[in-house]
Amino acid sequence: EMESSRKWLLISLVVSIIAIVFVLSITVTEDTLKSLTRIKPEYLLIALGFRAISWFVWGSRIKVLSGVIGNKISLIQATKIVVAGTFAAGVTPSYVGGEPARIYLLGKEGMSYGDAAAVDLLGRALDGLATGGAFIFAWLFFRSSIGPNMTISSFFVLIAISFFFMIGIGLYSLRDPEFIRGILARFERSRLIERLSFGRSSSIIHRLGTEIDNFRDGLSMLLREDRKSLLLSAFLTVVFWILLYSIAPIVLIGLGVEPMWISAMSVQAMVMILAMIPLAPGGSGVVEIGAASLYGSIFPADSLQILGVFVLVWRFVSYHTNLIVGGIVSLNILKDTNLAGLPGILDDSREDDDGK
Repeated sequence: EMESSRKWLLISLVVSIIAIVFVLSITVTEDTLKSLTRIKPEYLLIALGFRAISWFVWGSRIKVLSGVIGNKISLIQATKIVVAGTFAAGVTPSYVGGEPARIYLLGKEGMSYGDAAAVDLLGRALDGLATGGAFIFAWLFFRSSIGPNMTISSFFVLIAISFFFMIGIGLYSLRDPEFIRGILARFERSRLIERLSFGRSSSIIHRLGTEIDNFRDGLSMLLREDRKSLLLSAFLTVVFWILLYSIAPIVLIGLGVEPMWISAMSVQAMVMILAMIPLAPGGSGVVEIGAASLYGSIFPADSLQILGVFVLVWRFVSYHTNLIVGGIVSLNILKDTNLAGLPGILDDSREDDDGK
């Protein structure tokens, strides 16, 4: 597992560096170095501060949602889980590694994995709604400039349709857990699954079914019994994305460029959708080149020479800090984790079955 993480981390860094070097090679001019002397470090520190505060806001949302289910968790511990999750997400394509990492770490805090999944997936559903809403706004904002280009226009429409389709499938599976159980039952009868699980498919499937029930119960509690906490979580979600989308305008100010708040934040909303394309870990390569293309369309003509530098700094603040800080926090968590005990989760489940 550790070897796999190292491999994905290396791939993400290499692809990101190559993409940034490419962007720099076509944007840097003799005036770029002169422009760099105008960098205001205090604004770069503010951008880093916004990134750090966003982790605490996300941690606050986890704390609120966990409390609804009846599991108390400190803000510091919740934030550590968030940061470790961003590292796992950053080294996997489409950020798919974040959810399993957060659910596992929440489980270590005493939650059932079903409750942990309910907390994390409801939070991610709120993120999906916020990201989708921001994307729609950004699309309308850039429709006049992107619309005439049928290739780019069709590309973003396809991404948006796929994004909302996945959200729809997710919501349907929550509404009808029997649909998921039917799929699990087919897996349980599969000889291939039986062989791959070394004869433990029945125990594993039963465990998954139990966690689905816990997930549904936990989600029901969140949606029906404490709507104030759900509204607070929605508010924290909006704050989180505003902080994240504000990084680009702040970096622009630090580089001496007009911040273009609405335009710059709208571009970030579109870039976030690009990051979900499963081509490389963390959207590396796609994000850098996509950001350069989209931001290039709104940059003032006299500032295009620092476009590559902007992408470099913005990507460092919004993405590479996840890898640096998240890597440190993850190592600290793993140091106190007995990974050899993970298989015991299934063993305990089997013993519970025998006891019944």
